[in-house]
Amino acid sequence: MKLDQLNFHHLFYFWRVAKLGHLTRAAEELHTSQSAVSAQIRQLEERIGENLFVREGRRLVLTDTGHLVQAYADNIFGLGQEMLGRLQGRSAGITRLRVGSVATLSRNYQENWIRPLLADPTVVLTLESGLLEGLLARLVQHQLDVVLANESVPADPGRPLHCRFLGSQAISVVGPASRWGAQSLRIPEDL
Repeated sequence: MKLDQLNFHHLFYFWRVAKLGHLTRAAEELHTSQSAVSAQIRQLEERIGENLFVREGRRLVLTDTGHLVQAYADNIFGLGQEMLGRLQGRSAGITRLRVGSVATLSRNYQENWIRPLLADPTVVLTLESGLLEGLLARLVQHQLDVVLANESVPADPGRPLHCRFLGSQAISVVGPASRWGAQSLRIPEDL
């Protein structure tokens, strides 16, 4: 199946049933009949080629594929809600922040920088690490909102980015006292 064959209307109906856990409640929310919702889901399953739900008595239970599709649908429709909120000049109460971090950046520094964001229930944070150039390419393509790096990024008119120094981190070398005694450590000679 290709993307242009994916019917987002079918996906939306599936998403509401998966979220609410009940076909009747989803039909009421969507102002349609149960049979219409069921037909939409069945058509989506036919396109995907796998069942998204199994019946257990009167309940609909997500299959493994259903869980996977629901996770993607959460992102798709969550971003759609966010977009509409921004276009209407208001936030939907949730801020999504996609942070890229250079793989060689100190893990402690990263954690200290994002700790306040993790404590805020209105922020959904995604953190990915990688090489600086790859992260910058994703930033330019609006796939990331900000990049944490341990080096400055040179100005480039073809890639308008703003780079700001946030701080530095102290580093210590610790070794046995018997090795150096009262003498001071000379770097890099004593290493």
